[in-house]
Amino acid sequence: FAVATLTMIVRRDRAAAPDDEPDGIRLDVVHALLQLGEVDRQIVVLHDLAGLTHAEVAAELELPAGTVRWRYRVALARLRPLVQEEAS
Repeated sequence: FAVATLTMIVRRDRAAAPDDEPDGIRLDVVHALLQLGEVDRQIVVLHDLAGLTHAEVAAELELPAGTVRWRYRVALARLRPLVQEEAS
């Protein structure tokens, strides 16, 4: 699920990206997302990239909404240093 979804997002973003945007930006985000566990990655992808609300993500993954919100915040905290590390 996650790798195929991320591949589609990267392709879509590259097609929509302005010509002066470097190609590696989205790939860095994908690499950082792949460092997360499967459920955390699914939560971030469904919420941030697919645009689902936390409640919709909870329903999709059959998890309590509070758990989704908590795991989302924890996943973002883990992603921040990974993305910064990749960017440098």
